[in-house]
Amino acid sequence: MTEVVDHDATIADLRRRIAAVNPRGTREAVQLTPAHPQRSARLPPPDATAAPAPTRSGLALPEHLRPAFPRAGLPRGSTVELTGARGPAVSIVAAVTAAGGHVAVVDTPTFGLLAAHEQGADLSHVAVIGNAGNDPIAVLSVLADGMDVIVWTPGATVFTPSIERGLAARLRTKETTLITLGAGLRRPDYRLDAQIIDYHGITEGSGLLSAVDTVLTSSGRNLHPTRTGIRLERVHRTVHASLLPDELRPRPATDIRTGT
Repeated sequence: MTEVVDHDATIADLRRRIAAVNPRGTREAVQLTPAHPQRSARLPPPDATAAPAPTRSGLALPEHLRPAFPRAGLPRGSTVELTGARGPAVSIVAAVTAAGGHVAVVDTPTFGLLAAHEQGADLSHVAVIGNAGNDPIAVLSVLADGMDVIVWTPGATVFTPSIERGLAARLRTKETTLITLGAGLRRPDYRLDAQIIDYHGITEGSGLLSAVDTVLTSSGRNLHPTRTGIRLERVHRTVHASLLPDELRPRPATDIRTGT
């Protein structure tokens, strides 16, 4: 049986939840809707001592993602398309919430909240919207009122140019950054492509995954195409990120999807 979603009730519920979020100028913890609260309560406290500070125009970014935005960081109110591995989105969620910001994860039930916690995320600042219903654009517009970042999986959603322009304008006005997991927007401000190139700690039939190497290609508005090698290493239930050594870094390129 197809679930019927009451559009007006959904929007009203979102507005009530957004109303519970403190103004962005404050940094007090606000309990939203963390996934699996009983599980998260048993996790060790994240190490946020090195949490990056946001700037007036840019979001807080972890050190290993800064080479992808070498000029001014990731601007507030921008739109980002992330294809491939979700690691960069997880790292951004961790950095933004560790710095006191608020994030909504929409239509993405398998998002790595545990991985975000291991990178220092404050899960009490993460709102999870499991089903945006038949009008996700309206849901995103409401969330823009109280969130610093929205992570959304568009799925089969099709944007008309006018709808995309309207959503982009609202995001800019509210200074809320939208990250889509997979293609969705016709003209995002930035495109990121993350491809896993190596695993460490696993041999044939045995071992535990200890580290993952990823190549991140970034391109977009006023941004020279950049390719960065990143290693995420798990140590004692926390994740440490670093840039790949020079000899392992990928060659410079303009677009990982074309190979040119």
